[in-house]
Amino acid sequence: MVMFMSDANSPAGPIWLTYKQAAERLGLSSPNAAEAKAKRAKWPKRIRDDTGEVEIAAPPELLAASSQKPEKSRQAFPVVSPAPATPALADVVRAAGAPLEAVLERQELANKLLQTALDVARAEIATVDAERRIAEARAADMEKLLERSDLDRQTSQKQVETLRDQLAAAQAEAAQATGAANTERARRDVANAKIAALQLQLDEAVDARERRPWWKRGLFTVWLALSMLWIGRILAVSGQCVYGPWIGWQQPWCEYPLVNPVLTYLDVIAMALGPPAAVLLLGLALRWVSKGFRRSE
Repeated sequence: MVMFMSDANSPAGPIWLTYKQAAERLGLSSPNAAEAKAKRAKWPKRIRDDTGEVEIAAPPELLAASSQKPEKSRQAFPVVSPAPATPALADVVRAAGAPLEAVLERQELANKLLQTALDVARAEIATVDAERRIAEARAADMEKLLERSDLDRQTSQKQVETLRDQLAAAQAEAAQATGAANTERARRDVANAKIAALQLQLDEAVDARERRPWWKRGLFTVWLALSMLWIGRILAVSGQCVYGPWIGWQQPWCEYPLVNPVLTYLDVIAMALGPPAAVLLLGLALRWVSKGFRRSE
């Protein structure tokens, strides 16, 4: 085994070694054992660009501890070394195995990259899942808000419809009241027109009466007074036989009974009412004749 004393005094940090060098430094039986140990310890690896060999980052403290062990402890178990091979054959085998090891290392690195990508994808999937859950929660909240706003909208729409119905009823009542007011106003206008017409007729009658001469306005009064005097005269003369015995004034012819009392009374009534009626008819006839002449003029 070849020991490098400079490694014990190297600064703290990983030391890059090939599997063969790691096996020699750590006292392992073969490079495969060094590779297995590196895999178990999860040491970082890299591939050299010049030779294509795989190197691992061995901890310096582990290499220092391995270099300080006595030679006897390392040789506790004898190592059976294979039969020495010719230098040409060993070089050929090493040259043939180096590309295969490089391919394996690259495949392993690719697997690790794929594993890392898978982990990243899983993390992204978890993030997307969390975001999806958050979005679903937000969507649920938005749906609740929409339902609440829909309910509020329906309530507001019902209130608006109720207000519209009330407004329509109020408008109908106002229209009815307006119609009644218009009808009452029309009736009042008709009544005022009638009152005005009657007032006009009354004014015309008063004016016509005032315009008549005094003798036309007093003829009816004269006729009425004369008629009452005439009727009183007839009753006074004809009624002596009735009330004469009561006052002690009786005409001689009252002692004889009446031949036909009904005819006698009818004659008295005709004598009392006939002349006033004849005078009235004569006055009306003269007035009618005078109006006819006036219209012709």
